[in-house]
Amino acid sequence: MACDAFGISLKNRNHPGYTAVYIEEGGETFHPKDLSEKSFTATVVNSGTSIIRNVTTPTLSEDTVTINGISAVRSMIGTPLKIGDKTIGMLTAQSYQLNSYSNNDRILLEMIAAQGAIALENSRLFAETQQRAEEFSELYEITQDLTTHQNINLLLSLIIQRAAKLLGSRYGSIYIYDETQDQLELAIITGYDPDKGPPSGLRLKRGDGMA
Repeated sequence: MACDAFGISLKNRNHPGYTAVYIEEGGETFHPKDLSEKSFTATVVNSGTSIIRNVTTPTLSEDTVTINGISAVRSMIGTPLKIGDKTIGMLTAQSYQLNSYSNNDRILLEMIAAQGAIALENSRLFAETQQRAEEFSELYEITQDLTTHQNINLLLSLIIQRAAKLLGSRYGSIYIYDETQDQLELAIITGYDPDKGPPSGLRLKRGDGMA
């Protein structure tokens, strides 16, 4: 099967559009590329079937996966990546020559896509399992801190550091509720520039902002 360029595109999980996560052309790999709902990837994913396309006008466009084309892509074949009934992306092979792909190429690419989709899903599940294990580990450490530390300032510092790490956040803060004033008082912060962050002792009335 002719393959001057090859790519794997995945549907974005948190926002519209797609990302070409793997791009190879002429033996070189390139940085990921954002693709819109008008791209070849979107067409293949929305159709749920393989598509063979010939490009009669030899100009680079969003329909080509490559960024720095060595030559203009003239034909392409795209096959959806599926997990069960869910289409998660597209596998594509592209050629500099017109009419490079046949039905036999479609069958071959579909076989590769089936195995690739399983590998991608297994990789995603493994990554999620690792993340959950790290989260439970951090929660356990926080529980241990609560039972072993008597110094409240040290305890709050440890909690905010672990919570920020758990959530993947650079910044964090803890407010303590003052029942007598019906206010939240800033007790500790992390990640902020001392000159730009909220001042120590900042008080918020209940109902103000996130309070």
